[in-house]
Amino acid sequence: MKPAMLSLATLVVIGLGTARADEKYYLIVFGSQRPIINQPAHTHTWATFIRVVDNPAKPGSAKVEPYTISWLPATLIIRPMALRPEPGVNLELHRTVNFVLDDCQCVMMWGPYEIEKCFFDRVAAKKASLESGEVRYKANDTGRDSARVSNCIHAVADISQGPRLRIGQPGLGHSASYFVALTFRPFIIDDQTTHDWLLDALALRDYPIERRDLEDNPTRNIALRLMQNLWQFRLR
Repeated sequence: MKPAMLSLATLVVIGLGTARADEKYYLIVFGSQRPIINQPAHTHTWATFIRVVDNPAKPGSAKVEPYTISWLPATLIIRPMALRPEPGVNLELHRTVNFVLDDCQCVMMWGPYEIEKCFFDRVAAKKASLESGEVRYKANDTGRDSARVSNCIHAVADISQGPRLRIGQPGLGHSASYFVALTFRPFIIDDQTTHDWLLDALALRDYPIERRDLEDNPTRNIALRLMQNLWQFRLR
């Protein structure tokens, strides 16, 4: 056998004998607000993006890595009428859930859905930007560059890199989060399938969270529902 052929054969054998990690990526969108009356100071939109690394050589040993975008004022006191931007904080998943539940807010979620890697790749950069201190928080960020000043809605929605959502367009709380989920729809691999094993992996089962799908619009305002339905049709 010629040396070149021997080297190629050796590489093939080595390649077949080496187990490679398999990666998949998922998304959960959350929204919260107080019941009955949707008060801007008591609403929140956030999302958790999950990287799952599975080693074929060790079945059942998948590594689950959550990356949460949950942008709030550092004081955790939302002031819709504040004139100036203020320092913000990006909370991890469980701290966020406990924060909104302690504020008597009801939580909804969409997902977990599998997403494309190209979409997930944007998340780490967004998370790093928020946590670097270069972005400040403002509940009403109209007219602001969200790379510098952002509310919770834009901190999440801007990951899609599509047209900028305006507060009057998605609304607040559950409605805003549903709208954000719609903007992510083009990056969801199968929006009819949820990967519920991740709820156990992320320890979410014990929270009082209402699950919704992308066909189940929680928005009560008729005009806003129409706008969201048109947006949903546009993204299909």
